[in-house]
Amino acid sequence: MGDNLMKKSFRLSAVLMSSLAIWVSACGSAIPATVDAPSDNNATAAPSSEAGIAGFGIQCPYGYVEDPTPTQVSLVTIDANGYYQDCPNTQITLSQPLESIILSADCKGKNLSARTSDRSVDNTFEAKPDGSFYLQMPAGYAQLNNGCQIPVTASLSGQMTCGSLTANNYDQVDIAVDSVWTPTPAPSSSPSSLPAAPAAGCSIPAGCMLHAFTTVHQCKQ
Repeated sequence: MGDNLMKKSFRLSAVLMSSLAIWVSACGSAIPATVDAPSDNNATAAPSSEAGIAGFGIQCPYGYVEDPTPTQVSLVTIDANGYYQDCPNTQITLSQPLESIILSADCKGKNLSARTSDRSVDNTFEAKPDGSFYLQMPAGYAQLNNGCQIPVTASLSGQMTCGSLTANNYDQVDIAVDSVWTPTPAPSSSPSSLPAAPAAGCSIPAGCMLHAFTTVHQCKQ
């Protein structure tokens, strides 16, 4: 069953690479969840190339923010069978970590809030009744080792596993998240709220994306 879940996630990412011709599909509004979450057991299926670090943090509904968990980022492509593979013939890495993404799950309302650590993006998305979710959000810039700065969009799929109402720990949530970051296409006009387009010649290799997956734990300190 794990292989089937990974195939769903990988094929979804392939669709994202071909469909990101707009800035964000539904910034600030609910996006239908479409896939199940990966589990930590799927780590052996990930490529071995290391491109840098991303961070996923948690904001507990009680108010405090838990420090982002560093997560290894790989530069990957998707093969004909829908599996992640190392991006070929490239030495591109991140010169700085990607902008951290802070998550907060509302199990009663079946919502997931996601924001960047600098609060430039802060949206709430609707999860499915089973806790699975899929969302897209602007995610700052990828700073590359070749000196390029590229605006990126993060596409996250995953699963919220909530605590029990009877045990009074409903806000204690495990959030499994699989994320890819892809270059954000330059908008036809450039509102000041959108990242500027990258300089000419600055890009992630065609068909490649940044990828990470992890599980973070809400209100379990």
